[in-house]
Amino acid sequence: MTRQQVARRLGKSLATIRRIEGVLLHPTKDSRGVHHFDIDEVEALAHRTESGQLSLCTSLTSDPGSDCPNCEVLERQLSQLRGELEENDNHNRQALAALRAERQREKAQHDAERRELEQGLAEFVAIAESLID
Repeated sequence: MTRQQVARRLGKSLATIRRIEGVLLHPTKDSRGVHHFDIDEVEALAHRTESGQLSLCTSLTSDPGSDCPNCEVLERQLSQLRGELEENDNHNRQALAALRAERQREKAQHDAERRELEQGLAEFVAIAESLID
């Protein structure tokens, strides 16, 4: 069966069929890249959905407590990714603060060196002027 035939048989969109590929359905690809689904696997899934044993998720915004087999996994992944994002944000804020502090230290050092060079140059000019006079 093709993806379109599976979508028709299950009464779902092509996007839903793509989401359940590799999870509930395991298609094979032919030499042209067309996905083919095992009719027995599709019929078994259709029986499970029609009997109410399984509800196919049509949206990633479904309630976490729904019967969708992927929603719980997706919710865990989302939670984990949010945690990683928060951790990365904290790390980046700390790194930025450290870079700003380092920039301030370097600026202070450069300002001190500039003043020292200006003072040395002023002394040199004063000595040169006194030698010229």
